[in-house]
Amino acid sequence: MMSRDVSEFKPWFKADIQRILLGINAASLSSGNHQHDGYRTGFVAALCSVALVVGIEPKSLMLPGDDDGQR
Repeated sequence: MMSRDVSEFKPWFKADIQRILLGINAASLSSGNHQHDGYRTGFVAALCSVALVVGIEPKSLMLPGDDDGQR
């Protein structure tokens, strides 16, 4: 069994997670492949679900092209 050292743990703050999710959303949108709108809708919905779990307002993750944050 692997022993764990307390110093290995890093606390994650909402702002950290929000920036990570926003970065993932921006990278996905910048791919330029807008032919798969159904996929994009599901992708954004998944990011919003993760945001809700950690107490982040999903609208804060929306970018231009995400239906003005209506998801």
